[in-house]
Amino acid sequence: MNIIAERIEREIGSPDIQVRVLNNNILMEGTAQGNFEADRAIEIAKTYLPEVFVQKNKADEGEVKPKQAGGQTGGLPIIIDLLRIAPPPASAPGKDIKITMNYVELTNEYDKTFNFVWSPLVSDNSNFQYNSGIGEVSANLVATVSSLFPKLNSAKSHGHAKILKTEQIIVKDRAEQPAAIESSVDFFTRTVDATGNSALTPVQVQNVTKVKAATIPGSDSLELGLQITLNSLLGTNQGAPIIAKNSLQTQVIIKNGDSAALGGFAVDEALSGYNREPDRNVSGGGQGQQQGSPLFNLNRGKNFRRNKQQYIIFVTPEVIRTASAGTEDITRKFRLNAGER
Repeated sequence: MNIIAERIEREIGSPDIQVRVLNNNILMEGTAQGNFEADRAIEIAKTYLPEVFVQKNKADEGEVKPKQAGGQTGGLPIIIDLLRIAPPPASAPGKDIKITMNYVELTNEYDKTFNFVWSPLVSDNSNFQYNSGIGEVSANLVATVSSLFPKLNSAKSHGHAKILKTEQIIVKDRAEQPAAIESSVDFFTRTVDATGNSALTPVQVQNVTKVKAATIPGSDSLELGLQITLNSLLGTNQGAPIIAKNSLQTQVIIKNGDSAALGGFAVDEALSGYNREPDRNVSGGGQGQQQGSPLFNLNRGKNFRRNKQQYIIFVTPEVIRTASAGTEDITRKFRLNAGER
């Protein structure tokens, strides 16, 4: 039986499983690396059980016991399973993913106005009177010409804004809750009501970024889910802030270390007008409440306005060993290394 035990142990081929014989029984001891390995060891041991001839008594004939059944009586060998199952290894800690987002926003405004107006007005104030008492007739002939000089209006304005933003965040692989970056700036505008009382009204410019990331098994690509709200102050108009509001929500797959343009938009408006009648009181000719008719009307003008706005978002995911391993560029940018001032 000891020879059989040695062959069983050699056939199993696991250094953590031992086979020995005790009182004509085969003991399976040690640690198996899972249920499959334990079942395999038992089945191998069963194949080595001999077919035993059992003699019940002197009068009866003998009986051959099948080896797969074994038995607990009559001195037949049995297999005693004392194997332990090793606990599963602890899962490896989740990877850290550094996500870099770059926002590029461009705004360009151009406005040009030229207007030439020459529209002289003539008014007739003549009157005729007859005095029956003295038989006298009198008449006054009065003509007035106003707005004799032409008017020239010319204006030009130009505005340009370029906004570059960079955000970095380190997220856990397959985290349940998305990582978020929030920033806000409050601007105050002064408003005046009908009674002349002024008050400050707050206007909030808020940026919110939410990110979820997950690695794809068997691939060097990453799956990203992003929700971005981007607000930017472009300028002011009569004291009131001009705010551009942009938002984006998407789910994409990007290769580790590569950059991808998630999305954006571009708006290009061009408005032109020629020889448009200016807003004025024709009867007054721009001279209060004077009445009259235009001798002629000469109007030449050109209005041109162009607005251009565009923005685009780039994202770069990168799997890093630890959270501290992804801060070299930030440390270098802000001179946080020891000895640098």
